[in-house]
Amino acid sequence: MKEKNIILNFLNKEIVKLKKKLALYTKGLDETAGAEKLKLYGELLTANLYRLEKGINEVSLEDYHGNGPQFVTIPLDPHRSPAENSQFYFKKYLKAKNTRLALKSQIARTREELDYLDGVKTAVEQAGEMPELVEIRQELVEQGFIKQLSLAPYIRKKNKEKLKPSLLSFRSSEGYQLFVGKNNKQNDFLTFKVARGNDLWMHTKDIPGAHVIIRTEGKDVPQTTLSEAAVLAAFFSKARGSSNVPVDYTPKKYVSKPKGARPGMVIYEQQKTIMAVPDEDLVDRLSIADTRID
Repeated sequence: MKEKNIILNFLNKEIVKLKKKLALYTKGLDETAGAEKLKLYGELLTANLYRLEKGINEVSLEDYHGNGPQFVTIPLDPHRSPAENSQFYFKKYLKAKNTRLALKSQIARTREELDYLDGVKTAVEQAGEMPELVEIRQELVEQGFIKQLSLAPYIRKKNKEKLKPSLLSFRSSEGYQLFVGKNNKQNDFLTFKVARGNDLWMHTKDIPGAHVIIRTEGKDVPQTTLSEAAVLAAFFSKARGSSNVPVDYTPKKYVSKPKGARPGMVIYEQQKTIMAVPDEDLVDRLSIADTRID
């Protein structure tokens, strides 16, 4: 599908850019790893100003911060006074400290974007119909990754409409309704619009993939239904080709969305973990063509 390839090519380029940024930020963090040493130099010089004279290239001073006294050799600028050398190291320390804080923030933000785009890429790869690509494309526009639509006329036309996310519907072998969101828009819609507080929510542990809901109707979910829903979560995830996939589950009431979080991103608690093996035959057997979502 041409449209799918367009989005995948875009995502791959963005992911490569972010990985390069992450490597540069990480290198910068490594280069400022000696910040605390600069602070120590400044402190030791300040504590020994009365013993120092201008014009020396280095000095060896006792450091009592560790388990016992040890000598630290500190390079000095002979053209600076002892106090000026001390202030020089404090300024370098503050600059390195601020740089490290900025780099840590940039690293965290870049990793978050990488995780996000990795999840979007999984959704694109598993998208089977044009409406799913429409939802993903709209999301990328809303999140600022794409400035304008440039896909097929179908997508530009549909983008003008307020589309309601569609969901995949299944029924467990024990009769429980199961719902799956295949991309971030569907996941948010399923988890926060469709699911009820006591429904069971599932998602692969630390792996991009679908949100899965078991409609409990206030009943305890049997093990077979739980296992089948976990298979759906594993199958509709980046781990589809794996043989043993960890899936977290918890009542939907313990799932929340942090303020300002990207689509599909949630936090949850009180979870348990079940292992599942992706099984396309089981997915096909449980699938139902149409169902009413109350």
